[in-house]
Amino acid sequence: MININANEKIILDRAVAGILKQKQRSVAENNRCRYRGEGELKCAIGQCINDEYYEVHLESYSADSYAVTNAVIKSNSSLDPELKIGSTFLLKLQAAHDDAIDSRTFLKDFQHAVEVLKISKEED
Repeated sequence: MININANEKIILDRAVAGILKQKQRSVAENNRCRYRGEGELKCAIGQCINDEYYEVHLESYSADSYAVTNAVIKSNSSLDPELKIGSTFLLKLQAAHDDAIDSRTFLKDFQHAVEVLKISKEED
């Protein structure tokens, strides 16, 4: 069993499902990752932000910022208000997306990084 709290599991499942569906990274013209990229692509964290809570200025904030974390929380009504979403968890989830840069191996690299994230959470 994965040792992450229920809120983090909801976020992880949503991010993974979205990335597996789109099968590619969300990047801007300069190849930098974006919460929202061209062609309606979304990064791992972007998958967890509903359109109604997304604003372009979020692109200038890291995944662990209050603005991004708040957008994620508002976008996921099933989250338990008593459980926190760890900022380290969000950063590692985003890194799983951002660090998987080879388009030919993106999905495999992303899935491997998510498995590492799960293992590292078990050890915390």
